[in-house]
Formats: sequence, C-alpha cells, structure tokens
Amino acid sequence: MTFLLTNIELNPDFPHKDIGDASADLLSLMLQNNSIMTSAHNVAELYYRRSHHTIGLLAHRLSREDVTAGMELGAMTFEAVSAMVRPQPPSVSQKVEFQVYRSHLPHGGVLPTIDLLEQAKEALKHDCPNLSYVVTEVASQHSPRLAAPALLAAGISRSIELEASPAA
Repeated sequence: MTFLLTNIELNPDFPHKDIGDASADLLSLMLQNNSIMTSAHNVAELYYRRSHHTIGLLAHRLSREDVTAGMELGAMTFEAVSAMVRPQPPSVSQKVEFQVYRSHLPHGGVLPTIDLLEQAKEALKHDCPNLSYVVTEVASQHSPRLAAPALLAAGISRSIELEASPAA
C-alpha cells in the first residue's frame, strides 16, 4: 500500500471512489490548517483552473457573500483532497474539458443553478460520505454557515470531473 502523507491512502479512482475512513479523519484535520490547504490547493489548481472558474460563476449567480465564500472553500477542499490522494493528476483533453465546463453553467438564472448544485451535492453525500465529511469539517472550522455552500461546490467539482474523466 502506498501513502502520499502519513496515513493518507492514495486513491487512483478518486473521485469515482470515495476516500477511506482513516484518510477522511486525517484530511479533515490537516486541511483546517491554512498552510496545508494552500499548499495542496496550489498543486491542484494547475489542473482545476477551469472548474474552479465555473464554480465561481455559479456562486456569483447566487450572489451572497457567505455562499460565495463557502463555495470557494468547498472547491479548494475538493481540489486539495484530490491532490493529496491521487497518485497522478487528472488528464482530460482540452476539448472535453471545455464542453464539460460549459455544460455545468445552466441557462436561465438562479433556479436551474440551484437545482444543478443541489443534485451534485446530494450525489456527493450519497456516493462519497467520507469526502462530504472532510468538506463539512473544513468549512465548519471557518464558519458553520459555510458548510452547506462548500458541499455544493465540492459536489459540482466532483460532477465536473466525473463527466470529464469517466471511470476506466
């Protein structure tokens, strides 16, 4: 078994497969440290620039400061976890990447946006309870109000990546 950091199991099937219980506990503590979060996120940002931008646009549509801050934190947490558990960064063609990100910007304003985010959040909570736990813990450390929007962003981040890189 290979570990990226002490007791964090590498997971080449992430986000198709949830992180383990022990990894979730450790990541939820580690990513509450701003230095660790920033370092892991900076590595991941090289690969998630477009999805992070898409999430920013979705958050802006909802235009509440706490929602935007929570979604930013949720996207950062998803990206940081991905950087810490995946042995290799995701590889997606530019064409597929562009099509996927455009498909996650629904037309019609706030209601389709909220529906899309809620569906992604529920899928995340159902399919990846450990990742949901990490996102909730990290966001709640900043403010309990940020937990729900953080889950929305982590859910849509996962949804974007799942669509861009189907399971083998």
